[in-house]
Amino acid sequence: MRTNSGVKPKMKGNAVFTALLFLLCTLSSFSYSNYLPSLSEAHISTSTLSHFPIFPLSHFPDTLILDGEIIEIKQKAIKTDTDSLEEARKKDVVKTRSPYLISIGAHAGLSFGTFSISSFSDTLTSVNEFLDLKNKVQLNSHFGLDVRLPIYKGFDAGVGYYFNTISLEGMMIDESTLCPEDERVSFENRNGQLWQNYVVFIDPGYETRESQVALNTYQIKIRTREIPVSLRYNFSIPDSPFSIFLGGGIVFRNTSKIEGLPMSTYLLNESGNWTRFFFSDSEIVTQSRIYLFETGMKYSLTPSLTASMDLGFNTKQKELSTSDLYNWDWSSAYLRIGVVKSFDLFKPATLFSK
Repeated sequence: MRTNSGVKPKMKGNAVFTALLFLLCTLSSFSYSNYLPSLSEAHISTSTLSHFPIFPLSHFPDTLILDGEIIEIKQKAIKTDTDSLEEARKKDVVKTRSPYLISIGAHAGLSFGTFSISSFSDTLTSVNEFLDLKNKVQLNSHFGLDVRLPIYKGFDAGVGYYFNTISLEGMMIDESTLCPEDERVSFENRNGQLWQNYVVFIDPGYETRESQVALNTYQIKIRTREIPVSLRYNFSIPDSPFSIFLGGGIVFRNTSKIEGLPMSTYLLNESGNWTRFFFSDSEIVTQSRIYLFETGMKYSLTPSLTASMDLGFNTKQKELSTSDLYNWDWSSAYLRIGVVKSFDLFKPATLFSK
C-alpha cells in the first residue's frame, strides 16, 4: 500500500521479527558460556556496518553482529580462589633444617692408678721387685672439658682437655743401717722385709750375723695434661630420659709438673751387691700416647642440658722413665660425672637457652 506521499511505511512486523531473531542468536550463544566471561567483564569494541541484520559468526564463537555492529568479546584473566590459595601456599612454605647439635661438657672425677717399678739390669733389681711388694692403688682427682660432634646415626666424636695426676710410691734403703760392704754376704727377703747377712771377724776366726735393713718410702706425683680423642656410639632408651654410650680412643699425655722426686734409690741382688741410682727430672717421659675404653650413661635434665657419668680405663704407659736402668709403668681406671650443654652449631645463641 502506498501513501499519498509515495513513501512505503515501516511495518510493525519487522520490529517483531528483529526481536525474535536477536533472542535466537542470544540463545545460540549460550552454548559457549562455559568459556565466555560475562559481558560485564568483557572488553567490547564495535564498528558500524549497514544493512546487515543480527547474525552470529559460527566460526568465531566470541563475536556477534548486532544490528549491523560487530561485537567482539575478549577473555580477561582473573585470579580465582585457587590461584590465591596457591600463592598463599608458596608464602607459607618455609625451608627448615635439622639442628646440628654440638655439646660442651664439664667433668670431674677420680682416677684409680696401679703401677709397677722395674729394673732393666740383668743382675740388679729394684727394692720393690726384690721384696715383691704389692703396690698400693693410688687415688687421684682429675677434671676437664670436652666437646662432642654428631657424626652419623648415633655416632659422635669428641676431643677433651683434662688435668690428671700419676702417683708412684717406691721403697728405698736407709744407708745408715747397712753394714760395711766388705763384710756383707747377702740380702734376703723375709715376708716383705729386707735383711742382710754379714760376717764379723773376731779373734780367732769370724762369725755370721744378720740384721734388718731399714727402708724409707718415697712418693712421686707427676701432673699431666691429657687430650683424649674418642669415638662413641649412643644407645637411646625409648620413652626414657636415660641413654647409654660405649666408646674408645687415644689419649695424648704431656707431663706438666713433677713433685716429690727423690735424689736416689737402690738396685740390689741376693749376693749382697747393691748400687745407688740417681733420679733426674729429665728422665721422666714428657710425652706419651695411650689408649682408652669407656662406657657410661646420660640423663636428660632439660631438652638441652644433660647429666653424665663415665667409667673408663686407660691402658698402661709402659715407660715413665727414659733411664736405661730404672722404670715405672702406670695404668688407671676413672669414674667421673659431668654436666653437658647442647646447642645448635649454626645458632650459637642457643648455648644460653634453657
